[in-house]
Amino acid sequence: MLHLYFSASTNLANGKTTYSKTSTDDSHRPPEAVDGESNSYFQSSTSANQWWRVDLERSYYVGVIKVYSSQYEKFQQVSIFLSNTETVPNSPLNLPNNNDWTESPSQFSLTADGDDFVTYITSSQDGSLSEARHIAVYSTSSDGLVINGLEVYGYEVLARNMAIGKSVGSSSVLPIPNYRTADKANDGIINSDDFYRSENDVGDQWWKVDLDTQYFIVGVLVYNHKNLISNLQKAHLLAANTDVDPNPNSTEWTELYYQNEDITHSVPNNYFQYNPIDKGDPLSVYRYVAVYSKYKPGLVISEVLVFGIEKSELLVKNLKAELKDQDCVKVNWETPLTDSYTLQYQVRYGSRPWKDTNTSLSDKKCGFSAYKEVEVEVKVVGSDKTERTTLTTNCADPSNPGEDNVQHVQVTNLGRKMWKYNISWKAPSSINCESITEYKIRYPDVTSEETVTIDTSYEVYVEGGVEFTFSVRAVNNMGLHSHYLDITETSPEIAPEWGSATVTMKTLNSSCVELTWSRPEYPGGDITSYQLTCTNMAIMDKIPSTSSSQTVCGYSAYTLVECNISAENTAGFGESIEFDSVYTSCEDVERICPPPPPVRNAETLSTQSDWRIDSVVTYFCLEGYYRDRKCSADLCCGGRKICLVRGNTRV
Repeated sequence: MLHLYFSASTNLANGKTTYSKTSTDDSHRPPEAVDGESNSYFQSSTSANQWWRVDLERSYYVGVIKVYSSQYEKFQQVSIFLSNTETVPNSPLNLPNNNDWTESPSQFSLTADGDDFVTYITSSQDGSLSEARHIAVYSTSSDGLVINGLEVYGYEVLARNMAIGKSVGSSSVLPIPNYRTADKANDGIINSDDFYRSENDVGDQWWKVDLDTQYFIVGVLVYNHKNLISNLQKAHLLAANTDVDPNPNSTEWTELYYQNEDITHSVPNNYFQYNPIDKGDPLSVYRYVAVYSKYKPGLVISEVLVFGIEKSELLVKNLKAELKDQDCVKVNWETPLTDSYTLQYQVRYGSRPWKDTNTSLSDKKCGFSAYKEVEVEVKVVGSDKTERTTLTTNCADPSNPGEDNVQHVQVTNLGRKMWKYNISWKAPSSINCESITEYKIRYPDVTSEETVTIDTSYEVYVEGGVEFTFSVRAVNNMGLHSHYLDITETSPEIAPEWGSATVTMKTLNSSCVELTWSRPEYPGGDITSYQLTCTNMAIMDKIPSTSSSQTVCGYSAYTLVECNISAENTAGFGESIEFDSVYTSCEDVERICPPPPPVRNAETLSTQSDWRIDSVVTYFCLEGYYRDRKCSADLCCGGRKICLVRGNTRV
């Protein structure tokens, strides 16, 4: 027979919602019968007409029901009822006379030899299974009801006969003895006396049904009339999505199956079937199904059953997406049917085009931006609905900050003139994570220690005429860094300032002084020259920037000399700095004495000139005798006259 459903390998009742008429106490409530524990159980009150039921939450073809009970006396006169109403049916208070429930044909009770379960297989005479959502256990015994466990095994309801009562057509109809019209072949009655028959002795006859919409075709059964052995052969089973007359040679129609031999009229084998599992065909969607026969005696059909699944019902299962590598997404899913069926799939990532995976149940796609939400959709080819999931790709390094604006203004800082730069930048265009948490800055060069800020601007103070590099990089919330944005600027020059630079001046002789200086501490740029200004002198010519000393002459002996110096760059001369003033030296005296006599003891003499009267001068005879041009007093030593200069006598 044609398999139109697949086995559910798990207990369908496990953990589902349960109800009961009564229960004894909180430890033996209705859920105890479906908790998977053999030592727990449900127990009703001790009275007749007790019931317990479970809601499977959706419809299944029920194949096996197992009821476990460890108490013989409390599992007597038991019946099992099934219901397929979508909403919760009325509580089965008046079973077995409740219209919402159908009683299974047999009663069960435990035997005295210790059996603790019953096995019940629901089936009709043709082997089909009952469709149910709710299972009830009902007992008329006055001892009540005890259930240790209930298990339900069945099959998901995938397909139904979609051809019953739908619009049909045919190439011809035999009117004798009465009209054997096309609708007789989809009235839902197999092997009845009503059937479709085309005209006799005419080949190329067809019958077709319009299913109203597209379905995944999972099986077709075509029945011969039970009394006509030879009129169903050389038959093409066709499917299409366009409403045109059937023809196996037409490009609009797809041949699903060809039945060359005649079909017996003996029930129950008077049919042929199309099963895509047998042929290994992928399931496809069609709206029209037709039977086309070239057999000369014509075409006879008792019933055509077209089993289909609505396009919206065939969805992949357990769709999962995971990240692979830095920018890749891998997606896996399970078939909505068993592995026996062949399905084709398509996957789409975000707004990208649909991608065919053929029959594969997985796919991988790369090239996604970092920290982006990616929606993944997977569908069965032909379905009009998709399963979807989303995930967010991994964080990555943010892109570089963007250069925005650099402004500067001259200010006084730390007691001198400087430039204040305000440097701003744009946040990265791609954060590649949740947020930017900070920026790291290096200044004044790329080897400097990093400084952290959360702003997108920063102020720095710069000397004049300096090339500097301001580097900034972004850090996102995962601690990932961008590359540096390097901004290199050269500040305008500022007139030099001497700062802690040193200048000195010393006497060389009675007419010259020597000046030395160090480079200004804050040159403000490249020094181009120096300029000196000294006492009683015109401004001198500019001195080369490489100089660090200068001799100035032309002064009289013993003259006070004062000088200052200023430095120049392209911004002009800065403020000057003064040297400590000095005197030029005295001139040399003339030697008027002969070689000195031997040294004599000191004598006490009285002065005759500007010395105070009666003052006493103690002196030694000198090794030489010199006369200054400007004398304050004369002393006689060894018969020679010398001159003493008050306060400045050279010895």
